[in-house]
Amino acid sequence: MTSERNPLAFMGTVQSFEDWYTTLEMLASDHGVSVADADAWRESYEQGADPWSALLDEYPDLESDESDDASRWDVQAVAAAIEMPITEWPGNCYAVACKVLAAGLLVGRAVYGHYLGPIRPGTMFHGKPIVHHGWIETPDGRIVDPTRWVFMGAAPHIHEAASPCPDYDEGGNVWLLSRQRPAPEHDPGSDSVEMPTAFRPLASSLLSRQQVQSRLTTMEAHWLATLSLIALGDRAKPLYEALVALGFAALIPIDNRRKVLG
Repeated sequence: MTSERNPLAFMGTVQSFEDWYTTLEMLASDHGVSVADADAWRESYEQGADPWSALLDEYPDLESDESDDASRWDVQAVAAAIEMPITEWPGNCYAVACKVLAAGLLVGRAVYGHYLGPIRPGTMFHGKPIVHHGWIETPDGRIVDPTRWVFMGAAPHIHEAASPCPDYDEGGNVWLLSRQRPAPEHDPGSDSVEMPTAFRPLASSLLSRQQVQSRLTTMEAHWLATLSLIALGDRAKPLYEALVALGFAALIPIDNRRKVLG
């Protein structure tokens, strides 16, 4: 276990159970294990155990995993390679991800969306209703996050996790799904465009029309363009292609458009 990854090596004693447990949650999330029952961990806290030691007591196999992960990346070397000091990384997550790729340190794509994981109290993003975040996804199905440590209030390190991971919401699609409203009524008097015949059944189905309609208003196009990819599934690509062809490309959230259409 290296001090770089041990929370108490740089955070000091956690003052409250909430603070201690949040750190425990983040460590557990890093390693894909569950600590969902908070009360079950209170005894470890009261006995003065640090979160990492408490987690190791329950999951002793994590120690070897941790040493492997810690040795994979030299954060100072990464900072030098991307020509961006670590002090500038907080709040610039997407820029860091892009620079890591541009420097050839990793093969993958930069992703922008929402961070849904735990955030340590007192850190810069704690209490924010929506946390926009950027990270990297690799072709072999990994999430590589150079700045997750900011949420943890931890020493700088490069976090890796298997994708998909519930802490990461590419394009904010979980949020989009939660805000989805019923489709607008078709207004024949509004500005509209004629849809290609092949697109009409898909559009009409998504809009919950009882009959296939031939024209699409701007309001309807906007509603379709901002549907969550979770709701769209494999209908996203034909929908986006049709909206682009009809001149509505600007209505599609750019992160989703890049993911679906490249």
